[in-house]
Amino acid sequence: MSYKYILEPTSKKHVCPSCNKKRFVRYININAKEYLPEMYGRCDREANCSYHINPYTTGFEGEKTNVFSKLRTPDIDIQITFEGPSKLDCKQVMFTEIETFPDGRTGLPINYYSIFGLTDRLNKFRKAENNKHTNPAILKGVYREGTSGEFCINPIPLLFFDLDVKENENQTLLNKAVNDSVFQILMEISLLSWKSNSGKGIAGLLYVPQLGTITHNEKERHLKYAYAIYRKIEQYVYKYTSILIKLDNQQGKFRQIRYLAEQDTVRHINKEFRTISIEQIKSKRSYIPYEVLNDTLKSEYYNQNHFIQNLLSNVKFPLETKDIEKVISQYYLGTFLDQYMVGAATFPFIDGSNKIRAVQVKKFDKSNHTIATDYLHSLLKKGYNKSNEAYPSWLLKYDKNEKVISCLFGEHLLSKYPNNPVAIVEAPKTAIYGTLYYGFPESPEDLIWLAVYNKSSIKYDKLKVLKGREVLIFPDLSRDGSTFIEWQQKIKKMKIKMSGTRFIFSKLLEKWAPAEDRLEGFDIADYLIQMDWRSFRSHGKRKKALTTISMSSEECEKSEESNNTFFINQSSSTIETIKVEKIGIEENGNIPPQPLEKQYFNMEDLIALEARASQTITDSHLKKWVFSEIEKAKQTMPRLRTSPDLKSLFETVGGYKK
Repeated sequence: MSYKYILEPTSKKHVCPSCNKKRFVRYININAKEYLPEMYGRCDREANCSYHINPYTTGFEGEKTNVFSKLRTPDIDIQITFEGPSKLDCKQVMFTEIETFPDGRTGLPINYYSIFGLTDRLNKFRKAENNKHTNPAILKGVYREGTSGEFCINPIPLLFFDLDVKENENQTLLNKAVNDSVFQILMEISLLSWKSNSGKGIAGLLYVPQLGTITHNEKERHLKYAYAIYRKIEQYVYKYTSILIKLDNQQGKFRQIRYLAEQDTVRHINKEFRTISIEQIKSKRSYIPYEVLNDTLKSEYYNQNHFIQNLLSNVKFPLETKDIEKVISQYYLGTFLDQYMVGAATFPFIDGSNKIRAVQVKKFDKSNHTIATDYLHSLLKKGYNKSNEAYPSWLLKYDKNEKVISCLFGEHLLSKYPNNPVAIVEAPKTAIYGTLYYGFPESPEDLIWLAVYNKSSIKYDKLKVLKGREVLIFPDLSRDGSTFIEWQQKIKKMKIKMSGTRFIFSKLLEKWAPAEDRLEGFDIADYLIQMDWRSFRSHGKRKKALTTISMSSEECEKSEESNNTFFINQSSSTIETIKVEKIGIEENGNIPPQPLEKQYFNMEDLIALEARASQTITDSHLKKWVFSEIEKAKQTMPRLRTSPDLKSLFETVGGYKK
């Protein structure tokens, strides 16, 4: 067997990083004819030192042609520099010790320490039992009267860091020599550092002047800065040791408890500690190049696209090829054929300037239920890593974007159809279904179906592009209706900034969906796919006749609406409840399609939804409503009693015997 890394086969000796004796033999890379980092080698003083770090047992990967692809990069675009040594008043009170209990509960403040005092507390602590929750619990900052973030009266310019070492986390640091090397690097940049009770984990304090100006009200900014600092430190450690580490993000919270641990040696303040300076950089958003998107749009790929093929053949009512081709063209739907996402559909998020902000990749089963989700840029990174190739320049820049999904799915259609009403749903798949069922925006009255991405993505920054439009909103179901309520509350705040915009909430699913569907988080797409899309297309254009009742927000929330109320309109000044018109029956005995909020739902939809809820319930609100309206019609038109169409309707609804 040939080895890539070997101990230098000469008599040359180096200074051992452990015992400082010149008896150290370093590892070399045979191919590159160069030394590995200084930590890799063996001390000849085996009896007295026994230092030996083997590149094969620590996972050393050699060439750094793609170093940053192996590391987590900062989530926000900031610049961090290590300066120093620095001056800091170590006598100033900066820490609060709080009560601890064996079950993990914490109580009120009990002591306050300066950096000197904290160091003394650390060195004198001796644990009474093997339970970390009985160790001294420290909050950075001065807290009075309570220990929640709002009780911090004096934020400080320090940041905790923590490096857990376990079998499944930072496992290379289980090697004592490797652990000591990383600890030495962290000691050099930190104000104070110490080991965990096990002697393997590493924790400490970093000096970050800007954090001293951030209060509890800005805790999100504090967390973002902390994440970025941790990523930079991981890169710093890798640069000097070639060891990958992952720091604990939880330590970056504004209010974070840090438990001290008994030490096997005296810890000292580092007089040469570094200052970590943060400089926010305003950078332009990077986008995915068109050629990258085009690689997903090759026509020969669509026969392997599970989502598309399901719509053509596996659903209850297969769609027509011409409509599938049209929706592909309208939303630039594509296919991914690599790694574990073979056959997945791609959903690009293209903004109003036709810039590609993100491409979501989703794999579906035969029922078009999602079984895997990723992003195109993330999958491409994995491919480059696997082949040990460097990232292209666009991907390096794109990876620094603060957000991945930052616009609506389908947003590029707004400029093409400037006056059309908009339907907002959660997922791109649902927007596709809505378009295929209700038709394409061929006239100014037709809907444009857009998606926000997920439950928490309905935000002003995304929806502000809809200002001045009529917007229908279809929240997904949730166990307790929390999604509907959350979206409603967010829209109430947004409408203040979006004068002239009319928001209309669909209450259809909230009223009629059964409990099991709520638990599954069904959306409108889960019901549409069970129905015949042709019945939706045959209903023609939207109708204008609506019965509208205006009321205040408070009245609307308290009111018990009648059973045929399915939409709540939130305008800039009022919230309106929009009711369905009464069912009309023509003289020929047919029940014509009637509008449910301008023909977006029809009677057949409601019957199908109720049938989905239960095939055994015969006295539901919907059936009572249907029967009552038909009975009224029969009283004025007796011949309807023998109408075959009416009998067919009864059979569809179920449970009616006459």
